[in-house]
Amino acid sequence: MMKLSLLLTIFTGFSIGIISCDDAGVTTAPPITLSLRLNDSSGTNAYITDLSPTVNFKKDPDFAGVAWKDSRNYKCVGRTLFKFYLSSIPATATVNSATLYLYYNPAPVHSGGTGHNSDSGSNAGYLEKVTAPWDDSTVTWVNQPTTTAQNHVILAQSTSFDQNYVVDITSMINDMIKNPSSNYGFMMRLETELPLRSLNFQSIKASDSFRPLLEITYTQE
Repeated sequence: MMKLSLLLTIFTGFSIGIISCDDAGVTTAPPITLSLRLNDSSGTNAYITDLSPTVNFKKDPDFAGVAWKDSRNYKCVGRTLFKFYLSSIPATATVNSATLYLYYNPAPVHSGGTGHNSDSGSNAGYLEKVTAPWDDSTVTWVNQPTTTAQNHVILAQSTSFDQNYVVDITSMINDMIKNPSSNYGFMMRLETELPLRSLNFQSIKASDSFRPLLEITYTQE
């Protein structure tokens, strides 16, 4: 079978691919890679904590799962909600891979020390898919949205305080692409929410190269 290959430059970031057309006229599109750095146009994040259960922490500088004690020795739990806007990817696309890059926070606000902490045990965590709407301007601990453990991702215990994470979230992103109305984003929380332990990453407030980064490779059908 003879094939004609046409060079195609795809302006979705930095992908160059080949479209193949066989003599039956069937085309195979190359994979497309989309890079989304968390910022005001690509998404949002918010921190919630039972220490201040009715306070909104929109676009908080901490992107964290926390179990800590405050200056009064009160126990507290903190979680992070975040969302990437994915409307530029058609619902007919198939996600080949989706990788989330998280960079440790050298100066966390909601817990002590630098970066991650596992003083009282494992600081392993979860990324869970959110199943209800939330607004970054109004979300708090008391009105936090529901989540599901289906296709959740385990964040392994840190091996150092300054560890960066590379997380495969392909299944969850594929669900969100196939069902755009279900894209309510993610929640990050600790597996064991007992102090003192934390996973601390930089957020939408960080300098550009340290904000969370989502890279999606997909095929458009």
